[in-house]
Amino acid sequence: MVGHIVFKSTLCMILTIMIGGCGGQEKSQTDSDINSIEAESASSKASSKKFVLNGFKGFEWGSEFSEMQKHFGLSYLGPDEGIRQIDVFRANIPSLGSAVIDTCKFSFYRNQFCGVTIIINSCNDSETILRQLNKVYGAMKLEMDLEGVTIHSKTTDETVRVFYWDINTCIGKLLMLSTEIIGQTVEDAKTSLNNIKSDY
Repeated sequence: MVGHIVFKSTLCMILTIMIGGCGGQEKSQTDSDINSIEAESASSKASSKKFVLNGFKGFEWGSEFSEMQKHFGLSYLGPDEGIRQIDVFRANIPSLGSAVIDTCKFSFYRNQFCGVTIIINSCNDSETILRQLNKVYGAMKLEMDLEGVTIHSKTTDETVRVFYWDINTCIGKLLMLSTEIIGQTVEDAKTSLNNIKSDY
């Protein structure tokens, strides 16, 4: 699958372009905390609460912008200037379970949902989200641990997930990307990652 072929190259780019982090003291985890990523990803469109592995909050990669606009009240932030035209929107999502988030951005390629960037400005909330990711998707691989900065990654089927955590600044970033839509070549993936991480 294309996602698996591209992942190693995209990860190298992630390590060089992502800035941010979090860290801090241990926080006790309730069942609600641990399962909140899964709960946030449960389908809002089906009574069975279908779990969406490749996507976010019940919307799979490739979902149409118009459908998500109604659900999240998206506000336009600006276009990417990469090889593939990606539009970035701010989503009205203040938290993931008990973890408060500072910013949530959705990315669309030709009106197709293709990525999520979440920024957290709290050590405890960042650690909570990392634990949730490990619980729901399986243990994330530790790619880097240097002077208080860690980078964790996990690829599942059509999705690359990277969590950048800096204990020195207590700012975390979670990046989730569709490798099928925007990672069809190594260069596409590099450009997309570079632009998606930009702050507006």
